[in-house]
Amino acid sequence: PFLAAFGVLEIVATLHVHEMSRLDAAVAEQARLLDARAALQSARRTLLEEGAGAPDLASAAPHLRALRDIHAGDASLSAAIENLSKPGVAPAPALNALLEAAADAEARNADTLARSQSALWLRLWVLVGLGTLVVAYAGLMLLRALRERSALDDRLRYETTHDNLTSLPNRRFFLQWAERTIAQARRERSQMALLYIDLDGFRRVNDEQGREIGDRLLRVAARRFRERVRESDVLARIGSDEYVVLTQVDRHDPESVTPLAERLIATLSPPLLPQFGERYPVGASIGI
Repeated sequence: PFLAAFGVLEIVATLHVHEMSRLDAAVAEQARLLDARAALQSARRTLLEEGAGAPDLASAAPHLRALRDIHAGDASLSAAIENLSKPGVAPAPALNALLEAAADAEARNADTLARSQSALWLRLWVLVGLGTLVVAYAGLMLLRALRERSALDDRLRYETTHDNLTSLPNRRFFLQWAERTIAQARRERSQMALLYIDLDGFRRVNDEQGREIGDRLLRVAARRFRERVRESDVLARIGSDEYVVLTQVDRHDPESVTPLAERLIATLSPPLLPQFGERYPVGASIGI
């Protein structure tokens, strides 16, 4: 669409330039006709002042020469002007006829000039409209491209730091976060606890029911663990069936982290895969 609009814009611009050339030619022709009519009127006025029977038109000669120069490219008018100097030709009627012909030519050229100006303005508005549309379309496409690029960058950053299966932070993100958190704990003289969670019974499900069922089990376990940790805790998946939780501990009661571990173990008590009943019990071992 952008190339098509640009092509139409280029065509209209070419026509606009061509019409401007025609307009310039019509303006030049109009100036020439005005000069010719002025020369004819001056010659006629001179003849009338000197008398219509002036034998050699000597008094009107400068105007006739100017008229001849103006109409040098028009054979019929040049011949008519030459006939004015011949014996037996009444100058005033001939000049009147030339004046009428010049007025008709001037009227026709004025009509051409008006049509050219109208077409020029029309194409100018078309150019402005198409230019506005092209600029708006290009702006929208650029905005769309920037938004898509931003969304792609966000997605790449997310996929770099998160596990595709469970949407939890991955090992890379967790290690970076742990370094910053430990450094902050040292500065604030606070304590952190790391809970390392390993699923018991997962490998049997994965081996006997296949990877698709195993992936579903991992997602359910991740969702249940997420429901039991605090918003300030960091829960991540760092291996096949391995999860970690980094949490802050009350320095006056280091054992306060134990209830969190017990809640995480208890959350796996209901079967993770109800469709199999009790055939595949899955639990968790947690090291702190």
